[in-house]
Amino acid sequence: MKKVLIVLFIISMLIIIACSNKVQSEIKEDIECNDNNNCTNDSFDITSNTCVYNKILNCCGNDICEASERCNIKDYTTTCKVDCASCPATIKVNGPLCDSGCSYAGTLISVNGDTKLHFILENIGEESTEVKSLVKCAEGNSGGNINFNYYGVEQGLYFDNGLDAKVIEGKSSENVILEFIGLPTKGVLLNCDLVINYDNKPPFISLFKLKIKQYSEI
Repeated sequence: MKKVLIVLFIISMLIIIACSNKVQSEIKEDIECNDNNNCTNDSFDITSNTCVYNKILNCCGNDICEASERCNIKDYTTTCKVDCASCPATIKVNGPLCDSGCSYAGTLISVNGDTKLHFILENIGEESTEVKSLVKCAEGNSGGNINFNYYGVEQGLYFDNGLDAKVIEGKSSENVILEFIGLPTKGVLLNCDLVINYDNKPPFISLFKLKIKQYSEI
C-alpha cells in the first residue's frame, strides 16, 4: 500500500510541475517584451516573471556617451548627439579680404584711403555662440591702443548687421568688417590684434600688421 501511495505522490508532483511549466510558458508567450529601443536586448525572465532590457554597448541611443560617439576634435562633429553633448562653439578667423584702397601680403596689410577689411569668423563647432570683437593697434611693442584720428582716418569695427556682436550658428560663418574712412595725413606701421570674445572663454586673438600710408606717399 505504501508503494502505491509513493507512486501516486510522484505522479502527482510530475503533473503539478508540468502544469506549472505550461502556465509559465503561456505567460511568456502572452507578454511582449519590447521597449522600442534598438539599443537593448529584450527578454522575459521566467524566474522573476518580468521583462528584462539589457543595454547594448557602443549603440547610439543607449544613454551612455561612449568614446566613439563623442565630439571628434578632428572635424568637430559629434557621432551620437542622443547620448553625447554636441561639439562646443569654436571660432577660427580667416582673411582678411581687402576692398579697394588696401593691399596685403601675408600678415601685412597696407591702407591708403577709404577701405574695408573683411575677416571671416568661422564657427567650426556645432553649438551656436554670441561673438563680440574689437581691434587694438599700437606702434611697435608699446602696447595700448592708438587713436586712428591722429593719423587722419576714422576706424570702425562691426558685423554685417552693423552691430558689435553677432550670434554665429554651429558650422557657419559671419563677416566682421574693419573699416577705414579718410585720407591718411601721417604714415605709420602698427601691430594689431583682432580680439574675439565668446562663451566666457579666453579671448581668441588674430595678429596682423597694419601699414597706414600717408596720402602724399600714394
